[in-house]
Amino acid sequence: MVSWLSQMLSRQLTNFPVRRDESERMRRQWLAHAEGLVLEIGFGSGLNLPYYGSNTRELMALDREFDDSPQFRARMRSVRFPVLFVKAGAQKIPLQDHSVDTVVSTWTLCSVGAIPAVLAEVRRVLKPSGKLIFIEHGLCSQKGRGRLRSLQKVWSPIQQKIADGCRVDHDIRAEIEMAGFQLVDVEEGFVPGCRPMAFFTRGIARLDENPR
Repeated sequence: MVSWLSQMLSRQLTNFPVRRDESERMRRQWLAHAEGLVLEIGFGSGLNLPYYGSNTRELMALDREFDDSPQFRARMRSVRFPVLFVKAGAQKIPLQDHSVDTVVSTWTLCSVGAIPAVLAEVRRVLKPSGKLIFIEHGLCSQKGRGRLRSLQKVWSPIQQKIADGCRVDHDIRAEIEMAGFQLVDVEEGFVPGCRPMAFFTRGIARLDENPR
């Protein structure tokens, strides 16, 4: 019961800070680039399902728990490609090396705990020509925003306790680059919503041939 309530609250806090139309816009913009065999980490309640395009051949949905609400079942009925559910955490993905064309991470890296370990697994399962598509909120990296960053760092431990591990004090761009990815298309900035939780980094990254 506690776990279920925690996950429900986490979903509410994920959706609350950003206007619904803005989250839909970001999903529509970036998930259209998914192609081939797609692995979505942190699949949750399947909010991304309506935004995958015709180039998605098959989706592997990875999460520790899966939703069974009427809304989720309705989303599942709307998809035009096979969906395989993989019950596991992103720190140990049960897939073969270099087997996936696209990995998708949306509103997920904020709550995984060990981001480097997760991104190392993403690198492992991606084909050399594969890509990572991400939409993540985190620490504001804009100059002159020191007070906001301080507020994010103070608030994050509280949010982590009440929102199923979600934090907003991770520098998402730096984490992705340090994990050996090269950003080929990226947008950063605030979206309409609760400012401490509304700084988003979204884009596409590919494996860096010369990782740090």
